Amino acid sequence: PKFELPVEWLAARREIHAKVRFERDIGLIRILMRGKVLFEKGRFLRELVETAKEAFVEGPKRISSQEQDALRLRLSRLLYEIRATLQRQAYPESAFLIMSENFLPVLEAHFRANRWWAGGERYLLSELRNRDPRVHSMALAYLREADPARKFAAFAKFTGIVLEKLGGPTTEFASRPRFPRGRINMLMNPVYLVEALYRN
Repeated sequence: PKFELPVEWLAARREIHAKVRFERDIGLIRILMRGKVLFEKGRFLRELVETAKEAFVEGPKRISSQEQDALRLRLSRLLYEIRATLQRQAYPESAFLIMSENFLPVLEAHFRANRWWAGGERYLLSELRNRDPRVHSMALAYLREADPARKFAAFAKFTGIVLEKLGGPTTEFASRPRFPRGRINMLMNPVYLVEALYRN
């Protein structure tokens, strides 16, 4: 395919190189890998294409220690909230909703932790099958399960693997103040409610 690169690209070479080498802009990387340099004065574009190929092989940029801690906290708190919801037994549907809303984010965290490129949401499971057949089979077992307790067990199983890659579960959130200082809408989504309680 042929691509006409904007003049601004060539006027901001350092920024473009940083987007590929350090920020790992997958959209830009794919454009460079699929295209072919037909003519240029100098070697900037040719070298940029080689840099894009190297960056693609290496994978996304490493997550920072702050991002890793944030993911650990989020997933640990998520399992705690689902377990607590099931133990109350009054509204098992709430547990289903929490798991459904967080299924793809947990898989995306798995890709982030392992520095794997992730495509669109509809292709995530297919890519997971190629990358990690074991977690893929666990994810399918979760999707096929209907019983609330067994569904959570399946969810917790593959979420636990993601947590181990991030350094293991944490109970840090349990030491936060129980009652928030700000106003909290008790009718909000349970996951967002827990996050709002934590932030306060």
